[in-house]
Amino acid sequence: IRLEKVVEGKISVSPEEITKYISDNGQFMTGKTDAEKNTEAENILRQRKQQEEMSKWIEEVRTKAKIWKLAV
Repeated sequence: IRLEKVVEGKISVSPEEITKYISDNGQFMTGKTDAEKNTEAENILRQRKQQEEMSKWIEEVRTKAKIWKLAV
C-alpha cells in the first residue's frame, strides 16, 4: 500500500480554502481562466495537506513502534 492511499481519506479541500488561496496567491498562479486557477489551487492545497498527513502518520508510527536491538 502506498502511503498516499493511507492518508487519502483524511484529506479534503473546501471551496472556501480554494477561494482564499486564489485571493492570496492568484498573481503567482499559472492558470489563465478561473477554472484553471481553481484546479491549480485545489491541487496545491491537496498536496500540502497530503504532505502534512503523511508526516503525522510517519511520526505516529515512529512513536508507536517497538524496536529492539539484539546483541550480535
